[in-house]
Amino acid sequence: MKMIMNLVRLAVPMFMILMVVACKEDAVEPEDSLFNIQGENGFVGTVDGTDAFIALLVADEEAIVYVCNGEEEISEWFNGNISNPRNISLTNSSGAKVDGKFSGSTFTGTVILSNSNNYSFSASPNTGSLTGIFRVYGELAEQEGIDAGWILNSTDERGSFRWNAVFQTTPKKPKLKPVSDGTSNTISFKNMSFPIRRFSFIYHPDSVSVIQRNG
Repeated sequence: MKMIMNLVRLAVPMFMILMVVACKEDAVEPEDSLFNIQGENGFVGTVDGTDAFIALLVADEEAIVYVCNGEEEISEWFNGNISNPRNISLTNSSGAKVDGKFSGSTFTGTVILSNSNNYSFSASPNTGSLTGIFRVYGELAEQEGIDAGWILNSTDERGSFRWNAVFQTTPKKPKLKPVSDGTSNTISFKNMSFPIRRFSFIYHPDSVSVIQRNG
């Protein structure tokens, strides 16, 4: 009887420990909560030491990151495959690199620009009906050497505009509008009109991918 009571005394603490561990495991945020937090507009934030914005869209196995601020000639695009949506690392063709970790509801990390300058950043969920990452696209833009993109949050925007690799000191701001009627946002430059595409997501039953869509 005494041995049984001793076994019970040992078993109860072990049961409580297992219950605590199980509760902690149940409390761990599921992976897809990252996508619920970022919604359709991704994350947007600031880059320390600059006036630039950073925007991120993170899917299951790929991510798009844009860092820009026209006044400082900062314009870095990153996109590619990732192995962990909560811990991303991307390098672009100019040698710039971005590393970011997701915790709670925020991405934090570092950006190394193509000029080797290193900065920290923090980005939170973006909000608003017409916010996110936008970019000029199409054959005409390629022919004319137009490379332009914008980051919009609920109150402000940053952009970068290059024509034949020449930086424009005053980035051209697009006039964005809802596109439910089938029309597309455009920008005019040198008496030509260029369509603008908004980066967004496509959802599959078991995965999330980053895409571009007219917007």
